[in-house]
Amino acid sequence: MERGLEGEITGHLSYEAEVPEGTSNRKSRQSKGRKTVQVEAGEIEVSVPSERSASFKPQLVREGQHQLDGLDYKVQLL
Repeated sequence: MERGLEGEITGHLSYEAEVPEGTSNRKSRQSKGRKTVQVEAGEIEVSVPSERSASFKPQLVREGQHQLDGLDYKVQLL
C-alpha cells in the first residue's frame, strides 16, 4: 500500500525520492502523514506522503477515506 502511494507521488512530482533537484522545486516532497484505515482484516496504519504545494491527491487512500473496501483487489492491481 505504501509503495503504491510512493509511486503515486513520484508520478505526480515527476522525480524519484532522494533526488537533489527535487528540493528546489515548488512541488517537492514534504513529510508523511499517518492515517488509520479499516480493511477487511481490521485496522491498519498507513503512511501517506505529501508535497509542499498540497496539490497531490492520493488515489489508493483518498482524503477523508477511513475504510478500504476491496483492498485485496487493489493490491493485485499493483
